[in-house]
Amino acid sequence: MTRAALPVRDAQPDDIVAIMHLTATVLDESEGHSHAGVRRLLEGPDMRNRQTQFEKLLTDADVRTIVATDPLDDTVVTGVAVLSRDTISAVFESPAIFVNYLLVPDNFRNRGIGKALLCEATRYADRCGAKHLIVGVSSTARETNRYYARLGFAPLVVRRIASVAHLRKSLGMASTYAERLRIPLNFGRRAQRAQRAQRT
Repeated sequence: MTRAALPVRDAQPDDIVAIMHLTATVLDESEGHSHAGVRRLLEGPDMRNRQTQFEKLLTDADVRTIVATDPLDDTVVTGVAVLSRDTISAVFESPAIFVNYLLVPDNFRNRGIGKALLCEATRYADRCGAKHLIVGVSSTARETNRYYARLGFAPLVVRRIASVAHLRKSLGMASTYAERLRIPLNFGRRAQRAQRAQRT
């Protein structure tokens, strides 16, 4: 028997509390496991006011946040994914949809929720004219990597993260290096796209 399609929709402001609760649940479950990288990012000092961060996500034109919900209660969020449009890299400008986070708590696993979120991400890629989906997976998450491999996701790159403060020490740089140079910094893909547009 074919499993009925699970409801997936765009996240709304009323979902923020539920998304925060779901995220906290996944973080509690992820100690040393598949979402350890997510834990490090979301527990950092920049995420102390998580509600404000999620509110910004919902109003960002370059980001789409989708949620899976209980078929019997649309207010019960069972999974969340954050999608963004960009090119595969600064060198290869083929459009792609990045699945930045796809989170499903343990008590909702094995119900097709992750698949439903990926199906919506795939439909979104079709509408955007993107030829690829790119998901972020911890290299130590064997089960998660096997799941994506079965769906046809191939390894792309391994990204590592380090704080700027730590790198200043490990590279032997003075802490006031950036201040002395006073270099204007433009972060983010949107800034890069704007710079490319100005050059053309």
